[in-house]
Amino acid sequence: MNGGVLLDRKGVNIPDVVLPIPALTGKDLRDLEFVLPLGIHYIGFSFVQRPEAQEHSSADAIAAVAVQVAPTTGAQVIVAFTESGSTALRVAREKPDCPVIGLTTNLVVARRMAAVWGVHAPLIRAVHSMTEAVSNATELARLEGFAQKGGEIVVVAGVPFGEAGTTNALRVATI
Repeated sequence: MNGGVLLDRKGVNIPDVVLPIPALTGKDLRDLEFVLPLGIHYIGFSFVQRPEAQEHSSADAIAAVAVQVAPTTGAQVIVAFTESGSTALRVAREKPDCPVIGLTTNLVVARRMAAVWGVHAPLIRAVHSMTEAVSNATELARLEGFAQKGGEIVVVAGVPFGEAGTTNALRVATI
């Protein structure tokens, strides 16, 4: 169909054109704020302009959600597992009210993250599962004084571990 009036709540397909609009709108973020306390576990994107954008959009969404989840749950710190530093940088860019710990196995990445506002960047040994990551994050947050026993932390990571550009997981954990 060509021409006509475009009404609210109607889809549009514009092949081979990248629109200068964000994947997450202000309304999307407000909706996330509403559903997070309800225990929602998965959120899907309906607006992705390019296949490679799904990875970046997901990583940006995880970072934005982590920053919104932290005060909602009373989390004392956000812990970001990262190969390239991008995950921690995305979280820090959102200016959370709590500290950010960027965990990496790469010394160069740790040094780069350490120069970013609000990011503490210790080196760690490689982890191989989300369970191992959460265990390491809770212990490190407690040992380094970022969280106390019984407190909550937010953990973000990419699964599979060890691959840059896979940020796709968020978990709230109790110390």
